Amino acid sequence: MKINLEERKIPHFGQSLLLTAICESCGYKHSDVWDVDEQVPVKLTFESSTEKDLTVKVVKSSNATVKIPQLGLEVTPGSQSQGYIANVEGVLERIQDALLGIEQMKPEKKQKIKELLEKIAKMRNAKEMFTLIIEDPSGNSKIISDKAKKEKLKKQ
Repeated sequence: MKINLEERKIPHFGQSLLLTAICESCGYKHSDVWDVDEQVPVKLTFESSTEKDLTVKVVKSSNATVKIPQLGLEVTPGSQSQGYIANVEGVLERIQDALLGIEQMKPEKKQKIKELLEKIAKMRNAKEMFTLIIEDPSGNSKIISDKAKKEKLKKQ
């Protein structure tokens, strides 16, 4: 397994550790991002209503939960959860890809997944407003926009 751990100063994020692990024999991949400075648990809320909003940068740590209330969707981290850096549209694309995978495994959910995919398509084309919520107990996630609301994550 090839492991790369790099400390880098990233604009808008500060000093960060970037981890990438790749096994060339089996194809396993893992990536994560950590803020070097200690952080407090955070809840980030971002309202997306324009094409420009879809380009806003998002950092999601492997500990973070992603929610989109308009889809009735919550993506919680599991043992294989990975961190990533994307934009708002990229987060929607990841959710879309996951739904397509579920559709293959559970054909009985095909209609519900079709409806969700149609809503995601509208969101990705800025035809439907939505709220992106990231709850991160590690505090390492970020949404880089003045429109993003940041508050301390309350224990549930």
